[in-house]
Amino acid sequence: MSSDEAGSETGSETGSETGSETGRETVAPSRRSWLRRNRVGLVLLPIALAAALAGNAERLQTLWWEDALHAPQRPDSAGVVHFVDAYDDGHHAWPIRPALSLVSVARVDSLPGSDGEPRPVTLPTGAVLHKVTLHVEADPNMILTGCTLALADEDGTRWETGSRAFEVDASEPFSPCTPDDHPGPGWLPKDEQPVVEADEVRPAGYDVDSYVVTPADARPTEVWVWWDEPRFAALPITSTDEG
Repeated sequence: MSSDEAGSETGSETGSETGSETGRETVAPSRRSWLRRNRVGLVLLPIALAAALAGNAERLQTLWWEDALHAPQRPDSAGVVHFVDAYDDGHHAWPIRPALSLVSVARVDSLPGSDGEPRPVTLPTGAVLHKVTLHVEADPNMILTGCTLALADEDGTRWETGSRAFEVDASEPFSPCTPDDHPGPGWLPKDEQPVVEADEVRPAGYDVDSYVVTPADARPTEVWVWWDEPRFAALPITSTDEG
């Protein structure tokens, strides 16, 4: 065999092998083969997206819907809210079902001292103090501790009791919903059942005062009372309520 023929044969074989290998490297998968391999994933994709959206909605409900005051309970024709809620911390549980009505909302400049005499109040500049009087009716054995009261305007801006935004030589009432001297039963983690001292038995019906500081130009339209979000009693303030 001549050198030219050998070279030609060798070149032919080399070119054939190289071309074959290069061809294999540059061949791309067809669209049909890709769809065939991934058809199961494509079918399941909408289901996965729906599950993800449902999970986000559930988290939204947990973080906002269940933690915001958005479920008002309003008074009947007699002005009474027959409030319905319940407390449950996983260890203790009890119903919360008082009847609540608004007696009055009045601007004041003093609080009663321990001797019953008025004590002047020092307020921040541009602020006023409101005394809110509720009437409450409930089973004396029902636990009513732990409530919150606020004045709210028509936009939902609210001012709560217990802000201590004033100075006075007197004690602010302990709870907006129970008398200080007769709060009724309580339930502490160490107790197996509700406990009430003999001299703290709560009457079946009573009035209770609370104090709220607002800006002087605030125009509250409702009194809100709640134990746990999202439910609250919404008691409208009428001209006859204002003192």
